[in-house]
Amino acid sequence: MGAIVGGVYAQGKIKELEEYFLKLDAKKMIQLLDFSVGSPGLIKAEKILKELKKFLPVDLIEEVPLPFYCVATDLNARKEVVWKKGDMLTAIHSSFAIPFIFTPVMIEDKILVDGGVMNNIPINHINRDLLTIAVCANAGIPMDENLKKLSSPEEESYFEQKHFINKYLKKVLNFFGDHEEKEKKKPGYYEILDNTLHIMIENNSKNLIKRYPPDILVNLPRDIAGTFDFLKAENLIKAGEYIAEKALNEYYQ
Repeated sequence: MGAIVGGVYAQGKIKELEEYFLKLDAKKMIQLLDFSVGSPGLIKAEKILKELKKFLPVDLIEEVPLPFYCVATDLNARKEVVWKKGDMLTAIHSSFAIPFIFTPVMIEDKILVDGGVMNNIPINHINRDLLTIAVCANAGIPMDENLKKLSSPEEESYFEQKHFINKYLKKVLNFFGDHEEKEKKKPGYYEILDNTLHIMIENNSKNLIKRYPPDILVNLPRDIAGTFDFLKAENLIKAGEYIAEKALNEYYQ
């Protein structure tokens, strides 16, 4: 998600993206999920990329108004790939391609997946001598009451749409266990995969932050949102503002 938001911000379209998320509903989300069981990822992401292109009018990274980098992981070479030039959409696709969930990007002998597999806090790839302040976001604190209240929708329509999406995902690929399964502590396929990936990424991020401490660290709870929680965009934006303002106040005190 960092590559998506960063890329759109670099092209001056962040307000348009915010408005898009605020209008997103369950039906539109499902329309964007092009499942493909036979491919090396459950979701091909072609529909997502087509939608994302609306917010990325400049094709090449080196031609965007603001400097932009993003990071992917090359599974064959077992190393990071830093995109500093080339096709913007391809770079962003490779950076958000969560293994097993989204299809990887294949270029020549490279198989590119989510940069977070190796480096979820790629602050080491920027020249900090050229920057006034280095800021990074990290999902690594417990949920508190303020954030829980800010990030939790109360509208009945949200729960209806959430149930509709979960029911659809379970029907297609049994992503989620049903209500009885959760009560019996039997997680679904997606829940196990999501938790496994995030535990790995969290531990890696802690080491990176210690090695390359940023000027401002914006810490947020990992469980504030899941991969498909775009329906509560309004609440998450408010929570994000609260977290960011808190981090800025601590820095400037």
